[in-house]
Amino acid sequence: MKRPMIDPEFLALIPRPSEAERAALEASIAQAGRARDPLLVWRGILVDGHTRLEICTRLGCAYTTAELDPSPPNRAAVIAWIVENQCARRNLTRFGRMVLLARAGAERPPFAAQADWDLAHAALAMGLGDDAITGRLSQGLIRNRVHPPKPRAKAPRGPSGEHAMSPPVQLAEGQELKAQTVKVNADGTLAHRYDKSHTAREPAEFDTVPEMMHVSKVTTRLDADGRVGMQYVTASPDERRRWAMRLEAMRTHVALYRGVAEAVAAPDLGPAAEDLITVIPIGDPHIGMLSWAPETGENFDTKIACRELLATVGELIADAPASHRCIIANLGDALHAQDDSARTPGHGNQLDVDSRYPKILDALHVLFRGLVDAALRRFGVVEFRNLPGNHDPRVAAELAMWLAAVYEREPRVVIRDAFAAHQYDRFGCNLIGWHHGDRSKPAELPAIMASDHDGEGSGWWGETTEHVWHVGHVHHKTVKETPSCVVETHNTMAARDAYHAGRYRAKRRLQAITYHRAWGEHSRVTVSLARVRAAIGGAQ
Repeated sequence: MKRPMIDPEFLALIPRPSEAERAALEASIAQAGRARDPLLVWRGILVDGHTRLEICTRLGCAYTTAELDPSPPNRAAVIAWIVENQCARRNLTRFGRMVLLARAGAERPPFAAQADWDLAHAALAMGLGDDAITGRLSQGLIRNRVHPPKPRAKAPRGPSGEHAMSPPVQLAEGQELKAQTVKVNADGTLAHRYDKSHTAREPAEFDTVPEMMHVSKVTTRLDADGRVGMQYVTASPDERRRWAMRLEAMRTHVALYRGVAEAVAAPDLGPAAEDLITVIPIGDPHIGMLSWAPETGENFDTKIACRELLATVGELIADAPASHRCIIANLGDALHAQDDSARTPGHGNQLDVDSRYPKILDALHVLFRGLVDAALRRFGVVEFRNLPGNHDPRVAAELAMWLAAVYEREPRVVIRDAFAAHQYDRFGCNLIGWHHGDRSKPAELPAIMASDHDGEGSGWWGETTEHVWHVGHVHHKTVKETPSCVVETHNTMAARDAYHAGRYRAKRRLQAITYHRAWGEHSRVTVSLARVRAAIGGAQ
């Protein structure tokens, strides 16, 4: 059973139990060996039962999960359900309900006076935590912290024991008293009084933040009278919304290319081809990278990269056995840079690029369509996979959408979704995994494959005998065999850029690997850069 995910926003809405409640719950679970009630989840995210999950995990006790029924349509509806569910707790005080509703951003409930409602917001702003909700911190203590009792005034000097504070404070409109200094005579009469004022303040309200941003942190300083003295609002980019807008822009763009490719007749392969599948892992093409020979030892640009990669895959296709099915896998970093900033998205490293981003992307489109067209002339069904790389994590999704639109009318072309970092194919006894290599280390991949395809999932792990991963990223070839899996990293046809020229050396070659449905690996074809350049006349 997959462990439910914990959402910090949902967790913040749920009061922590008291020590006595937690101890009683833990004793009940330990005695029964399992949680009595199921944990409630929404789309795999835990919404009720956080304490039970923590206790069961620590004690090794069993638990079950159940989806909210009916399922809320969005996060706002889930938050409303959590607040309503928590407000129904019998041990929650009246003031605790007000604090919970205030934390969820709800309107003031009818049962709450405005003064008490303000105290509930003040309790949250002071970071008092769940004490106010569970009732262990009384409403009176919060009031004392927000409105501390004024110190008793000392008796004035002088025989009369009194002094005149008149005349009354005169403030201009829109001003309020900030401080007052009083000097009295020996007889207690007023000698001087200094009144300081400043602009009257109203609690700041931050109903909106700039578009494409969301509030990530609010820091509030309260004055002794409970009013907001200063507030800092920190906003961060709303990556989910930005990604949704990118996807919508991609769909609008690729719609222009729908059905461009016509269906072509399948080749006559013979019955033996039905039991074979050929995979062509393309390691890190880095289209758009610029390399200067005096600095790196070799010239390399978009034109050279596309010509050599197309010729290499063409040689692999020609030499591979006739197979009914072929998988071409872009193992990531198809582009050297994914925008005109020419920097890696994760760390901001400066990159050497050949030209403007739209021109490079257009060259990649032409290249990948050439690969698919060449494979269609040799194989029965051509599948294309795109893995998100660390140089171009957004490009994989765009390439998959674009290729799917272009080959919409060609039933022999299958374009797989490109959102997942770990992708899989099943062919007879073979379970084939694909990963760029930047998010999981090779030693971790066998366990990831087993976990992703255990009996509760697809069941492919137990139904297959040959398990293999094809990985890019490192640019050199390694094969690591374990009792349950083989992890293979692949070379690239790309040259070294200035940053890597003094750091590594690796062979430049690609392979086509053919697997038999019942026997596993059948054969391999290797095409080196030297062979390709001999065929096309060098890297001019």
